[in-house]
Amino acid sequence: MNLDQLRTFQTVSTCGSFTKASRKLFLTQPAVSQQIQALEASIGVKLFDRSRNKIHLTRQGEMLLARTSKIEYEIQKIERLFSELSNLGRGKLEIGSSAVFGTYFLPRPIGKFNSEYPCIEINLHAGNSHAIISMLLDNTIEIGFGGLMEDEPGIGFSLIHQEPLVAVVGMQHPLAIEKKISVDMLKNTPFIVREKGTGVHHDVEKWLQTLPETSYPERFIELENVETAKRVVEEGFGVTIVPQVAVQRELDSGLLKVISFPKFQLKASYYLYYPIKRKLSRATKTFLAMLPQAVF
Repeated sequence: MNLDQLRTFQTVSTCGSFTKASRKLFLTQPAVSQQIQALEASIGVKLFDRSRNKIHLTRQGEMLLARTSKIEYEIQKIERLFSELSNLGRGKLEIGSSAVFGTYFLPRPIGKFNSEYPCIEINLHAGNSHAIISMLLDNTIEIGFGGLMEDEPGIGFSLIHQEPLVAVVGMQHPLAIEKKISVDMLKNTPFIVREKGTGVHHDVEKWLQTLPETSYPERFIELENVETAKRVVEEGFGVTIVPQVAVQRELDSGLLKVISFPKFQLKASYYLYYPIKRKLSRATKTFLAMLPQAVF
């Protein structure tokens, strides 16, 4: 017994004729007869009474027709469901992102995607780069974005953007009025850094290690949130290094000021994380196709 045989049986039953059923199914009449005979053989009962001029369902045939009607209804529901999924009429988009990329780069493409496919549910999971990779490994998300590239089997990495890093202070900070800034001025200035596990922390730490001992900051404050770091600096406390996109509004409004150190040319790199062996959903592929024109 298979679905084709059941559908043929249901069509013959509703049409009341093998000939009419063959036309509706675009099959030859012998092919329809063969499917009915095979179905009867598989379940061991006669489904039609062929002793009269017109075929009639047997009692067993009536019982089967009641069941096949329910089966056909469920099949149609399944077909409609997957038709909607293939046409992005419903579904989910599971994305993971580090704080900066998720806050400053993803809102625009997410908004664009939502306006074009409003029935797709979007879930954005936040975490540092290590956490995003872990989410990919346990299938919590389909794709992720972060600032670190790691040697992780099964996970692919693709560089999608580089953003300049800038050192900023509040307008009330003494360094804000200095005409010439040197790295030596960092020694007595509280240095605010992002938490470990972020790409910016990694890049800033490598840069600090290149400084002479006389310039190395004596006081560090580690903060999880870039927004908190910005607010602390706005109040005139310390200096921080962040992606330019994260402080552009504050720079434009005069709340923060960029201070330039000699030979300071850092950039934050952002990567797309994706499973190498897992096939991405159509919704995810469609979202990725929107990134180039929507983000940059």
